[in-house]
Amino acid sequence: MITAYGAKDFQAELLLGYAMQVLHDIPLITREMVYTALKHAAAMTTFGALSQVLATLSLDELADQVGTIKLCPEFFSMEETSKLWSSLQTHYRPSAGYQASMVLLSRRTSAKTDLPATAPNIQQPTIERIESSHTGGIRAGDALILHGQRLQGTLTYLRINKRSGLLNPETVQDKQITLRLPPDLPAGIQSIQVVHLNHSHGSPEEIQSNFAAFVVQPTLRVQVNSVKPLKSNLCHAELLLTVNPFITANQPSLLLLQSTSSDFSSVQINIPSSDTPTDTLTISIQVAAKRYWVQLQVDGVRSEAVEVEVGG
Repeated sequence: MITAYGAKDFQAELLLGYAMQVLHDIPLITREMVYTALKHAAAMTTFGALSQVLATLSLDELADQVGTIKLCPEFFSMEETSKLWSSLQTHYRPSAGYQASMVLLSRRTSAKTDLPATAPNIQQPTIERIESSHTGGIRAGDALILHGQRLQGTLTYLRINKRSGLLNPETVQDKQITLRLPPDLPAGIQSIQVVHLNHSHGSPEEIQSNFAAFVVQPTLRVQVNSVKPLKSNLCHAELLLTVNPFITANQPSLLLLQSTSSDFSSVQINIPSSDTPTDTLTISIQVAAKRYWVQLQVDGVRSEAVEVEVGG
C-alpha cells in the first residue's frame, strides 16, 4: 500500500497522484532501487531495529537476492479499506493498493564447485539503461535505444525474452545500439539481451550481456455503441476496444473508467482471458451517463487514457 501525508489541503492527494503516475510509467522495483533504499535506511539512524539488522549484512548481497519486482494496481473496496486502516490503528490517509510479484531468493553458496578456468575471461557486453526514441511510453514497433559498455562485437544481435530467435539491430556502436521492436511484441514487462556471436573456435559461440527490463505499453481506440438510457441517470452501453499489439492467450487484462468530472468516480472491469490472441474486445457496461477517461491495463501495464462520452 502506498499512502501520502500533507500538512495542507490537497497536498496528500497531489503527492499520492504523483507517486501513482510514477508507478504507472515505471511499474518496477529493480535491484538498484532496493540497494539504494537499503543504503539510505542504514544511513538514517543506527538505533532502529532495521538499521541494526542491516549493519550485520552485506547490502550488495541482500539486494542481489531480489529479482525485478512488478507492481500492479490492486483495487480495494470500501470495506477492505476500512478493515486495513483499522488494523493499522491510525487515522486514515489517502492511499492506493498495489500487488507486488516476482520476488526471487537464491542460495548464498553454490551447490557445486566451479571448474577451474582454462581460458581468459571474455569481455562481456553490458546494458546499463534503455530509452525510447521518443517521449512517452514504449510501444511495439518503436525504436529502442540501449546504452552500455562493449555493446559492439564482430557479429552483434539482440534477444528478447530469452527467445531462440535473434534480432538484427538498426545501428551498433560500442556504447549504444538502436533496435526496431517487433510490431507483434506483447504489451507488458519485457527483457532484452545483447548477443555477440564468436566463430573463433569453429562452431558459433554466444557471448551474452545481462538482461535489461523495459515496459511495452498497449495502445487503445474506443468506440461507444448501443447506448440505452436507464433510470437514475444510468445507461447501458457497449465499448468496442481495438488494442495494439494483440492481447496474447491467457494474458490478464483490465478495463478502467475514470470520470472526467470533479466527483472522480471510477469503474474497474476484469476482462476474462481468451484462449486465442485478439486485438478487439466488446465490453458491456452500466454506468452513469457522463464523460470518462478509458484505459486498458494489459499484463500490469496501462494504455494512455482515451476520453469518451457515454450516454451524455
